Amino acid sequence: MQLSLENTLFVVGEAENGLRALEVIHELNPDLIILDLEMPIMDGHRTLKELRKQHSDIPVIMLSIHDGVEDRTLAEAEGVSEFVVKSGDLSPLITAIYKAIDQNK
Repeated sequence: MQLSLENTLFVVGEAENGLRALEVIHELNPDLIILDLEMPIMDGHRTLKELRKQHSDIPVIMLSIHDGVEDRTLAEAEGVSEFVVKSGDLSPLITAIYKAIDQNK
């Protein structure tokens, strides 16, 4: 992942679907989680709902190719730190990561 190009950010795990994401999160206990809204097996909303049962304190950034009001509102109600629309530019995601980290200090 290109985020590893940032000197202060380290990607410690990746998962190919929502169910595997929950397993990886449980194994690694990361400082921050980035979830894609559209994932196989469990989408981002369902994964986040399950995640919050055991890890309510880890900041989560939700990524989506869509900027729908309904998805954004639901993600915020579920407790995401930031909702970021995917684009070719990584700067909005990197900004959201640092903001979420700062808010969690």
